[in-house]
Formats: sequence, C-alpha cells, structure tokens
Amino acid sequence: MQSTNQKCNSLACIVGLFCHSTSAPELVMEMLMHASLSISLTTIHNMISSLSTKAHERLKSLSHNLLASFVYDNFDMDFKSWMPTVEKPGSTLTHATSAFAFLLAHGVVTDDLKCSEMLW
Repeated sequence: MQSTNQKCNSLACIVGLFCHSTSAPELVMEMLMHASLSISLTTIHNMISSLSTKAHERLKSLSHNLLASFVYDNFDMDFKSWMPTVEKPGSTLTHATSAFAFLLAHGVVTDDLKCSEMLW
C-alpha cells in the first residue's frame, strides 16, 4: 500500500488488515474508516487480493526451482459459538489443512536432492 500511494496512512492500513483478519463487523470497520483510523472496505479487499496474488506468485516461483520444502498439517476446529438451526443442522467441528512452504537454504542445490537411489 505504501509503495503505490504516497499519501497512504500506514497505521490505517494495518488497522484495516487487523480488522479483516479478526473478522470485525463491517459496521466497526466503517466507523474506524470515518474516524480516519482505518482504510475503506473496498481498499481492504483490494489489499487482501493484492497480497494473495503476490503470495501465490511467490509460492509458484518457489516451487519451480525444486528447492523448497512444503509442510502440511491437518487440524480440527470446534466452533462452540455456532448455533445449529433447522435450515443448517450439523456439527460445530470443522476439519482444515494448513500449509507452509520454505526455501531450502545453506547452499542446497537440486543435485543434493537426487538421493532416492541411495535411500532405497
């Protein structure tokens, strides 16, 4: 945000991103926007889209050189505050998977990873 608009308030961007990440109600976000403590909802959504696109491109380039490691973790979340209704019966338990990718460092090259014959 700072690089695209010199008049951008960094604090307002951080507050807007925080509100989005904590699922704050839109009414609260609009109140903070009118008090000049946050950016608008449209700008928040544009910022999230931009960050998502950049993260996707970075992960794509990270996986192309085969020098990245990917970690997956399955976890369960139990939403106790969720109230089942006649229209939406069901469990409060949700299953999810998180992923983490990181670059292999310390001089690792692709030839170092061609060790499957040695392992078998």
